[in-house]
Amino acid sequence: MRQVVLGLCALLCCAFAVEMPKVPSAPVIDGVLDDKCWALTDWHGDFRTLKSLDTPKAQSRFKICHDGRNVFLGLEAQEPLAPELRSEQVGHEAIAVCANDSFEVFFCTDPKKLTFYHVIADAGGQKVDLLYLDNNAGGYKSDSLWESGVQVKTAVGQGKWTMELAIPLGSIGPSPGKWAFNVVRNRNCVTPREFSSFAPNRNNRNARPDVFAELEPLGLDCSGFTCAPSLLEATYTPCGETGKCETAIRARVGNIGKALRIFNARLRLLTRQGKTLAEAEQAVGVPANSSVELLPVNLHDIAPGEYLLDCEYYDNHSVRCLLARQRVEVKLAYIPIELKLLSPAYRNNLYATMPDQRIEAQIKFSDFLGKPFECALMDESGRMLQSHSVTSAKPTQNLQFDGAVLSEGRYTLKVACGTAQASLELRKLPRLKGEVWLDRHGVTHVDGQPFLPFGWYGHDDVDMPKAHLNSILDTSLFGSLESMDRIFLRREAFQEKLVVFPFQEFNPHGNWRVFSLRERQGGLTPRQRELLIRNIGILREKPNLLGYYMADEPENNGMNPQWLQEAYELLRERDPWHPCIMVNWGLGGMRKYYRACDILMPDCYPTYYVDGTTGKARHCSSDWAKCSTALRPAWQMPQVASWPAYNRNGVKGVPPDYDELRSQFFQALIHNAKGFNMYAYFEAVRFPVLTLGADAIGETLLPLRDYMLADTATHSLKVQTRPHSPQFQAGVKPVGGHLALLAVNTEMHDIQAEFSLANTDMDRLHVAGEGRCVNLRQGTFTDHFAPGETHIYLDDAALADSVPSVAGTRAAIAATRDARRKPGNLLALGEILVADHIEYSKGNLPPNAPRLTASSDNHNYFPTRKTGSLYYLLDGLTDSKRPEYAWSPESNDKNPWLHITLPAPASLGQLKLYSPCGNLSDGEVVVNGKSFPFHNGRKITEGRENVVIVVDLKGETSRELRISFVKFEVKANATSVTGRLLTEVELYAR
Repeated sequence: MRQVVLGLCALLCCAFAVEMPKVPSAPVIDGVLDDKCWALTDWHGDFRTLKSLDTPKAQSRFKICHDGRNVFLGLEAQEPLAPELRSEQVGHEAIAVCANDSFEVFFCTDPKKLTFYHVIADAGGQKVDLLYLDNNAGGYKSDSLWESGVQVKTAVGQGKWTMELAIPLGSIGPSPGKWAFNVVRNRNCVTPREFSSFAPNRNNRNARPDVFAELEPLGLDCSGFTCAPSLLEATYTPCGETGKCETAIRARVGNIGKALRIFNARLRLLTRQGKTLAEAEQAVGVPANSSVELLPVNLHDIAPGEYLLDCEYYDNHSVRCLLARQRVEVKLAYIPIELKLLSPAYRNNLYATMPDQRIEAQIKFSDFLGKPFECALMDESGRMLQSHSVTSAKPTQNLQFDGAVLSEGRYTLKVACGTAQASLELRKLPRLKGEVWLDRHGVTHVDGQPFLPFGWYGHDDVDMPKAHLNSILDTSLFGSLESMDRIFLRREAFQEKLVVFPFQEFNPHGNWRVFSLRERQGGLTPRQRELLIRNIGILREKPNLLGYYMADEPENNGMNPQWLQEAYELLRERDPWHPCIMVNWGLGGMRKYYRACDILMPDCYPTYYVDGTTGKARHCSSDWAKCSTALRPAWQMPQVASWPAYNRNGVKGVPPDYDELRSQFFQALIHNAKGFNMYAYFEAVRFPVLTLGADAIGETLLPLRDYMLADTATHSLKVQTRPHSPQFQAGVKPVGGHLALLAVNTEMHDIQAEFSLANTDMDRLHVAGEGRCVNLRQGTFTDHFAPGETHIYLDDAALADSVPSVAGTRAAIAATRDARRKPGNLLALGEILVADHIEYSKGNLPPNAPRLTASSDNHNYFPTRKTGSLYYLLDGLTDSKRPEYAWSPESNDKNPWLHITLPAPASLGQLKLYSPCGNLSDGEVVVNGKSFPFHNGRKITEGRENVVIVVDLKGETSRELRISFVKFEVKANATSVTGRLLTEVELYAR
C-alpha cells in the first residue's frame, strides 16, 4: 500500500514540469510530425484517465515548442480503431467538436490565473476556441467570441492518428515566467468513451488551471508584445442620394512598451460564421505608454444585420508576428431618423416631482438631410397638441415642447420626413410617495430630491439609524408576504430604502420554482407574467422601495437576455416609478445584459492577498465604471469583504485596508458612478477595517454628496506624475462655483503628482480629512501620494474639516483590531483570516494556538460552509450580530460539549462564556476530573445583548478542559444571533 501511495505522489509531481524550447524553424502544419523542429523536441506522455487516474487503454503523447511567433504542438494518439475515428460534422465553432475524437489544449499565461485559453480540435480538423474569465465567484465563465487563429491538420496512420497545431503567441497573451498548461484527449470511437489528461485530474471538469501542468517557455522574448487594443466599433450610414450604404470601422490601439512601436492592423468584417466580407490594412505608429486611433475604414454596400468585427495587430517585420487580436459583435441597422428624449432623460416619463417639466427631443438624420420635416406631440386619440415644422433637416437638432401644460396620461412624439417616420411614447405620471427617477446625469432622485445610494448588500443589523446608510440590497426570496412586509417596515424605521427581487413566489422553501433558471430560457411564461404583475402591484406601493434587483451576475449562469428584457419591459410598464438594477461581474456581462435594466451596478472585486498582490489590477474599479457609465446610469458594488480565502496560487486572501477601500470608491466616483452598494455586510463584520472603514467613507460622502453626484469635468484638469503612471486616476467635480478634486494613486509605490486646473484663480485647496492644504500658483500645485493613497481636495476649508480624519480612521481600525486580543486571555486569537479559519477547522493550527473541538457544529451558513463556526469563539468578537459567527451544536446533539486544549499547562482562573440573550442556562466545566457547574438565571427576551457567564476554575493547573451544556435554548436554523448559543469563550490565568 505504501508503494502505491508513493507512486501516486510521484505521478502527481512529475507531470508538472514541461519545457517549451525555441526552435530555429517552424514545422509545416500538415498533421505529420516529420519536421526538423520535432526531432529537436522531447515527447511528453503518460496520460491518466480523469477522476480515477488509471492508465488509459489508448495512450497519448505530445511535443511542444515555439519559434518566438507561434506555439507548435505535435500530438500523437494511439488508436487500434484508427479507421473508425469519430469525426462528425458540427456547426461553425460548435462545442460539440469535443464529442468527436479530439484533443483539448489549455494555456494559462496569466500568473494570477484570472484568464486562460482553450482550443479543441478533432480528428477531422474542426476546431473551437474559448477564452475563460474569472467570474468573481471562484470559477470561470467561457467566452466563445475569442479567436485563437489556430492552424490544425491531422493525419491517420497505422494504429495511431496525429495532429499538428500552430497557435499565434499574440492570441494567448504571452508573459514572462512560467505558464500553466494541459492537454486532454477525448476518445469517442469506443464504448464506454475514454477521457484522459496529461496533468492528473481527479475531476471530470477540464477547465481547471489549478491542476494544469507547469510550462516553461525557453528563449521566449515577451518584450515585443506591447500592443493593447481598446476601441473597436462600426457605425452604419445609409446614403440617400446613391442608395448605397457605408459602414465606418473605428479602432484604437495602445502601446504599453517603453518605445515607439509601429503596428500593422488588419481589420475585417465577418459573417457570424466567420466568412470574411471585407478587409483593410493600415500601419499606425504608437508612442510609448499611449494610444492612437486608426484611420476610419469605410466599407460600401453592407446589408443591415449582425456581424463580427475582427482586428489583428502585427509587428513591422518582414516575417510578421501576431501581437494581439480583438473581436467584437456588431449590429448594423438602417435607422434614417433617430429620435430620443434629452428631457425627461429617464424612461421617457415626466414625474410629478421633476422640477423641470420641459420635453426636449433630439432628432438625428442619417438620411433626408436638407429636407423639410415635422415633429408633433399627440395625445392617445391622435390629436396634435404641439408641433414644430422645420424647413431643412440637419444631422442633429433639438426641439422643445411644454410638458407642464399636459395632463397625466400617455402621449406620442412623432417625426415625419418624406417617406421616413420615427416615434416614441411618453407618459406624464401621477405622484407616488417615494417615487424614484434619474436625471440626464444619471443622478437618482427620490421624491424629487437628489439621492446618493450608500448601503450594504444584505442586512446591516444596525441598532440605530446611521445617517450615511440609506439603502439595502436584500436578495431574500421571502417565504410569505408577511415576512416581506416585516423587512420593509424594519428598514423604513431605520430610514433605509430597499432593492429587492421582483421575482417572489412566497413559498416556504425560499427558492425559485416558477422563476427557476430552467424556466427562464425562453420568454416570460404566462404563470411568470401573472406572478410578476401580482408582485409589482404589491411592491410599487412600498414607500421605501428603491428599485428592483433584476439579476445577480446573469452571465455566470447563462441567463437568457431576452427573458430578462421581457421582464424589464413588464416592470417599467407596470411600475414606472422604480428603476431596475443589474449586477454584472465583467465588462462583457454589462454589454450583454444592459438593455434589461435602468442602472448597471458592476461588482468589481480587485481581491487582495497577504503578499500585497491583487487579483484584478488596482485600477479595475475605473475600468468597470467607464464601461458601465458608457452604457447606462451606474452605481458600483465595491469589495468590502475578505474574499477569496486563497488565490489560485495558494496565497491567503486579506481584507482591503482603509486606503484600498477608499481607492475603490473614489475611482468609481471619478468616472461618474452615482451610488454604492457594498459587498457584503455579512462578510465585513468579521473585520474592523471593513465596518469602520465603510462607515468612515459613508460619513465622508454624506457632506460631499453634491460634489460626488456631479459629473467629472473632462477638460478642466491636467495631471503629470513622477514616475509616470498611466493609471493614476483624477478628476474635478465642479458645483456652483466650487469644486472637489479627487485623485487616486493606483500604483503601489510613491508618486509625485502635478495638477494644473484650468480657469481658476484659487490660491489654496484643502485636503479633506487630512488637516492640511496645498498652495496653487497659476492654477498648479504638486502633492505626494503614498502607495495606493487617495486625496480629496476642496476649496471649502470647513467642509474639508467636517469629514472623518483619514489618520484617525486608520488608528481607530488598528485599536479596534488590537482590542480583540484581551490581555491575559489564554484563548485570544484576535482577528482570523478566512484561510486560517479553514486550516484551523481541519486541525492545522500554529504551535501557540489553543485547539477547539466540539461534539458538533451547526454551521449551515454561506460564509461558514467551509470554515465552520467553532473558531469564531476565539476571535475576540464578543458582540457579533450575525448568526454565522456564533456557535451552536447541531439540533440532534443532545449532549453537546466543547473541549479546549491549551498550548501549554496553565493555572486556570476565570472562564467567561458569552451567550446571546442568555440562551445558555446550565452546564459544567471539567478540569482534571473536577466538576465546576454553572447556572445562569438571566434571560433577555429582546435585543442582542450577551449574558456573560463566569466560572471560577480555582487555579487548577491543566492544558485541557471540557465544557458540557445541559440546559439551553437555540434555534436550528437561526437567522439572528439571538438563536445561537455562544459568541465567545475567554479563559484567564489565575
